[in-house]
Amino acid sequence: MIFTIFPTKSSWIIFHNLLQGFVYYKDYRLNLITNKKEDFTFFKLKKRLQSYKICHHYQNPLVLILFYEFNSPSASASASDINKDLPYAIELEYNNSNILNEKFLHKNSDSDKEDKLYIHRSDNLSFREYLSAFEKGYQELLKGNCYQFNLTFEHKFKILSPSSEPLITYILKHILSNTEACAHGAYANITNIPILNKIYLSNSPECLFKIKKTTKNRQQQLSIFSMPIKGSLKLSNNKKISALKKELSDCKKNSGELNMITDLIRNDLSSIENKKSTVVTKKAYLKVPNILHQYSVVKVDISNPHLNLFQIIEKIFPGGSITGAPKKRVMKIISEIEPTARGFYTGSTIIFHKTLKAASINIRSATISSSTAEFTYGSGGGITLLSNPFEEFEEMNLKVKSFIDYLFS
Repeated sequence: MIFTIFPTKSSWIIFHNLLQGFVYYKDYRLNLITNKKEDFTFFKLKKRLQSYKICHHYQNPLVLILFYEFNSPSASASASDINKDLPYAIELEYNNSNILNEKFLHKNSDSDKEDKLYIHRSDNLSFREYLSAFEKGYQELLKGNCYQFNLTFEHKFKILSPSSEPLITYILKHILSNTEACAHGAYANITNIPILNKIYLSNSPECLFKIKKTTKNRQQQLSIFSMPIKGSLKLSNNKKISALKKELSDCKKNSGELNMITDLIRNDLSSIENKKSTVVTKKAYLKVPNILHQYSVVKVDISNPHLNLFQIIEKIFPGGSITGAPKKRVMKIISEIEPTARGFYTGSTIIFHKTLKAASINIRSATISSSTAEFTYGSGGGITLLSNPFEEFEEMNLKVKSFIDYLFS
């Protein structure tokens, strides 16, 4: 069964009963209703995204997953650099939207018992490997080719003791009982696609964009908000949250990163309609398990009621917080120093349903194989001239631990 779930402030919502669904590859798309390949091009997908107007009311839930490689420097023209064997986008339109409850779980479970899962890390990234990529990127900083870049790595795991019930059911049961550790709204989501044997799990706290109705001069209009995260600190039982916020705020490296990426996001939003964007919140804080983040809020007002999804995506995707500045140059650097494609990780999940029109950045995200119980999890952080490689390596591993503890504790 193909479905997507995500949390609101009061409940979990499930989209199900697929009306149409496609997985997009370089030279074709896979029709998830017929399970057949269809000739398709990036140009045709662009046209489909142009058909999704932000002013429309979407009674049928629409979920779009854009992989990081969707808008690589060459993808916008011909998708020539996209690996032909890897998907770069998934499009799902559902017929039904319901509150997720125990009936759904019991219907997909053979047992009321929830067995604990144990995992084994099947790779072990060494500091030497990390340092090699760090130093290559750092040289680009010293040469003035970029000002900040986000260095990430893929981390691989294997589930050693699968429970007696399907893996997806275990994950849903665990998350439903652990809502305090989840992000809210359209930022967290789980999409299950059995034909691919894949579960896409994202507990992201970061918003690429959210479209809201706002009031200006007593007139209602649409505005696009973006909330980039830059700056992380390990939560400590020995320090009050107010002291940790001050420590994070006073850090020159973290504050400099946030200011730099906030400015990049302002530029991206402004370029959608050549209208000036504004910083609504310069610095705010949020908690995920064991980590305190800082973020800003940037907004741009929209004048064109016929603005479409592709017009937004082509200007702001992928997010500046997970690429760097200047964005296009940094994406080229990243492609040369990171050992693997990012895929689902640091892409975006877009949900259009009724008044909800929002997109996450897929951090705190894993791609899980439902057939082999193997999964990959991406993690990393922003690098500037003030970065210490050992501290950045430790921060990356802290983020991995935070997610693993959340999912398998």
